[in-house]
Amino acid sequence: MLTSTTVANSLLGIFLEFLPKVIVIIDGLDELDTSQRKLLLPLLNSHVKHWDEQDPGKLRIMFLSQQAPDIDKALETALRLPLTAEHNLNANDIRIFVKAWCEKISDKYALGSEVEIDIEESTCVRSEGTFLLCCFLQLQNTRRACMTMASNLAWYVTSNVYG
Repeated sequence: MLTSTTVANSLLGIFLEFLPKVIVIIDGLDELDTSQRKLLLPLLNSHVKHWDEQDPGKLRIMFLSQQAPDIDKALETALRLPLTAEHNLNANDIRIFVKAWCEKISDKYALGSEVEIDIEESTCVRSEGTFLLCCFLQLQNTRRACMTMASNLAWYVTSNVYG
């Protein structure tokens, strides 16, 4: 929790003094309290303005955030790249990743094309363009498919071998 800008200002100053280039990535800016954003954004803006005048490109900051009026106002001069569902830039990468894993899993466990397609589609749709979520869902879907196969195998064995 940011209650003072003193430490953040000192750390950033030290990095800027000793490193030729500093790139700061702040994810979830909108998740900070408004009071914390009111402390942080002017501090970062002043550093960017200072370094753009002294040594352009030395300090770059990328904010990842939902829109909020105070953030929009504080970063009104910043370059913006809005990402929405229509801008799902990862969709093709996610599909390629999922398809490759589905093929490996299908080969290993003989899932069949229908199950493979189901896993692929549900994983891609549920990932919502988030690659890390895609990896997690792929593991969940694989486990579900393996559990279903184990259950079917147990049913088959008990029905046909012992039944």
